Amino acid sequence: MTGFKFLSDALLPSLILLILYWLGTFSQYLIFHFFAEFFAIIVALNIGIISYFTHPFSKNDYLKFLGLGYFAVGLLDTMHVLTYPGMPFIGFATANTTLTFWVFTRLFESLILLFATFPLFNKSKLLPIVIIYSLIPITITYLSFFNPLPLFSAAEGLSSLKTELEYLVIFILVAVLFVNHKQKRLFYHSVYWKIQLSILLTISAEFFFTLYGDFTDIFNILGHLTKFLSFWFIFSAVIKRTLQQPMEMMKKDLSSYDAIPLPVMIIANNGRVRQLNKVAENLINLPRNQIIGVDNHQFLHPASINKSECPICLAVKEHRSLKNVRLTDKDKSITSLYSVSLIGDSKVFGMIQVSRDISEELESNEKILSQNAILSSVLNGTPDFIFYKDYLYKNGAYLGCNNAFELFVGKPKEQIIGRTDIELFGAEVGGGFQAYDREVLREKQTKINEEWVTYPNGQRVLLNTSKSPLYDSQGQILGVLGMARDISQYTQLQSEIQDQKQTLEYNNYYDLLTSLPNRTLFSDRIDHAIKLSQRISRGVAVILIDIDHFKAINDSLGHHIGDQVIKKVALRLQQIVMETDTVARFMGDEFSILLSELANTNVVVDIIEKLQQAMKQSIDVLEHRLYCTVSLGIALYPRDGENAEALLKNADAAMHKAKNEGRDTYRYYTQEMTEKAFARIVMESSLRNAIKNDEFVVYYQPQVDARTGKLMGMEALIRWLHPQMGMVEPAKFIPLAEETGFIVELDRWVMSHAMRQMVLWHGMGLNPGVLALNLAMKQLQEKDFIDVLSNTLKESGCAAHCLAFEVTEGQIMENPENAILILQNISAMGIELAIDDFGTGYSSLSYLKRLPINKLKIDQSFIRGLPEDEDDAALTKAIISLAKNLHLSVIAEGVETIEQVNFLIDHGCCNIQGYYYAKPLSCAEMTAYLK
Repeated sequence: MTGFKFLSDALLPSLILLILYWLGTFSQYLIFHFFAEFFAIIVALNIGIISYFTHPFSKNDYLKFLGLGYFAVGLLDTMHVLTYPGMPFIGFATANTTLTFWVFTRLFESLILLFATFPLFNKSKLLPIVIIYSLIPITITYLSFFNPLPLFSAAEGLSSLKTELEYLVIFILVAVLFVNHKQKRLFYHSVYWKIQLSILLTISAEFFFTLYGDFTDIFNILGHLTKFLSFWFIFSAVIKRTLQQPMEMMKKDLSSYDAIPLPVMIIANNGRVRQLNKVAENLINLPRNQIIGVDNHQFLHPASINKSECPICLAVKEHRSLKNVRLTDKDKSITSLYSVSLIGDSKVFGMIQVSRDISEELESNEKILSQNAILSSVLNGTPDFIFYKDYLYKNGAYLGCNNAFELFVGKPKEQIIGRTDIELFGAEVGGGFQAYDREVLREKQTKINEEWVTYPNGQRVLLNTSKSPLYDSQGQILGVLGMARDISQYTQLQSEIQDQKQTLEYNNYYDLLTSLPNRTLFSDRIDHAIKLSQRISRGVAVILIDIDHFKAINDSLGHHIGDQVIKKVALRLQQIVMETDTVARFMGDEFSILLSELANTNVVVDIIEKLQQAMKQSIDVLEHRLYCTVSLGIALYPRDGENAEALLKNADAAMHKAKNEGRDTYRYYTQEMTEKAFARIVMESSLRNAIKNDEFVVYYQPQVDARTGKLMGMEALIRWLHPQMGMVEPAKFIPLAEETGFIVELDRWVMSHAMRQMVLWHGMGLNPGVLALNLAMKQLQEKDFIDVLSNTLKESGCAAHCLAFEVTEGQIMENPENAILILQNISAMGIELAIDDFGTGYSSLSYLKRLPINKLKIDQSFIRGLPEDEDDAALTKAIISLAKNLHLSVIAEGVETIEQVNFLIDHGCCNIQGYYYAKPLSCAEMTAYLK
């Protein structure tokens, strides 16, 4: 605004005057006259436009009346320019036409300045003023064109009538000077002097216009220059009153808002953001220019509430205030307190929204409520006090405050603003407040302190007060902004906070269910035991314990039963160790024992035997009698590790070794386990990169009708061509893929590639038959599997009836009910279903009957001994018979000899897959086979 002030008061008018003076002195007069009047007209029109559109803000009737008048003057001066001799616009106009426009316009202008100060005129409604300001220019235009005054002749020059009218204008303007002086109180100081200076310049211009002999005379030039300057000062006064000063006041308000440590937004009546403070800007986390002009509901309002139902938006729309409205954003679990208040009496200014996130406060109150209801009531009923004072002009008088401060003082806001602390609180308390305020002003920084104050009702409270310097728009300290909170009950919370702290510390080191040490504390005790063993040359053992099949207890009986089992197991473990040893629970069904000061490892064996003996006893929970076994892994210091991390890692490896080898046993850690674990990690990493590196290939093994030798279909089998290891057998990576969950991605890759290849073969006129795909149960349990399958069929163009999915018997029986639902969805798509490796699992005939399957696949383990092995022969015949009775087709895999083929044909199994007919073939080899 300082730059604009300099531009409007000095630089721009000076530049225009220099240009006009140069044109008047060194150029044709007609050009000078055009630009001199042109600049004056532009200024006059701008005076009218700015006065009109800023009147709702300035409420200045004087400037409204004056501005609309100058707009009419600008239009009349335009006619004066257009009719000026030498101008090409109106050919029939004479010198008297343009001069009649001139003198009547100057009289009109002087009368506007005279009547503008009288309420009778400036308080009139807009419509009568517009009508008058329209009729007068129309009348002047008519007289100028059809009855121009005799103001100039070529022989005599200007007439005496013209001079007399100019003096009449001067007389009226002198009267205006006198009237303005009497009404000086109606003007701002700087505006008053600019108006008066403008009138003096207009008088000077009129005087110069009485002196010139012809149009190009120097006095005519000076008259036009002073006329322009007088218009400019009127324009400057309008800008000063209607734009500059309101902007300065707005900046002062924004400084106050920025100092408020709560998000504050100014909202227009259409619900869009007009302005906001720094706290709101930082909270929204967007640049200010991306917030201003955007609908307010997008910021700080609960996203879970529609705009049409939002109380804040409705209040803005209806232009009514709201106080302390609590709203919760259910999506973010944030509760905020909102207040919306009007800005002034007019709807033009919009509304102020203040919000405060009280989520943490509410949460804290809920925790304290059960222990201290009185304290919660006080906290809920005591919002923060916000206030600001003026020390620059009013010796600490309050400029404003919020409603909470009103309640604190016991007076309405109208009786607080304009009064000092001494007037409100008395000399002792108020004087202390002001001394603290002056300390903040002297040090120019925020200060926080705690001070005891007395309510008007005599109650003493301890306030935590934060006070900061309050700056105006010029960067000058205006006063103090403060925020206070009642913390009287704080000391009563100290013991409660200490208790909570101790609880948190306990939770960091102990298991809540069993009260045993957790992993953190157990690791610390291992380190202590190692240090002790180094001094006394004794050993340390770490035993990691996992309850076998514990998940089945949780899944079948519920977690509440499982928790009771965990507690009883913990008690048994504590009973079999010495007091110097440590039993800990890590997570779930995993426990650990630390044996310290070991003279030899026999103690470890004794403890393990006691533990296994203890676990053979039943665990009774409510009406349930349960039996649990455990798998144990043992690591010894210093043989198996020199710190807690190494011992725990190696004990874990040994424990998993025990689980993999049948459970209900124990294993000591060996270096071989680490090597295998490392190899497994390397294999897993390579496996995950294999798809990206295009290392997988699909092989196809034919399935043949042994009676005719005709190809019935083929099974898609994945192979891994590793760049270093060469062709990796599926037995080495498929189990790892199933364990890590990578089997899902692997299955989908095979499915996509094999389906596309089937379509290519059909396109070549070949008949590959039915494509059999192996699918893991994890794949089928994926929520999006059916969608993925449908999309793959669509994208590849493969028909559903050309597919058969093979799922192993063991995987189906892990969760048969769920398997039935999933397989029914696949069967509904027209895809054939087969149970792979049939006979190796534990199928229930009732489930087998309900499964939507089409085929049984006899596992190669039964085929291998045919026909000599009587058991294999009996089992194979039983499976074939079962398939026939259930109306299912049957296929045998792993067939390698003619004797096996003949046996299967003789007993009704004609569909055969195996090396006898063909080994798994690459894509190129399979293409040649089909041809």
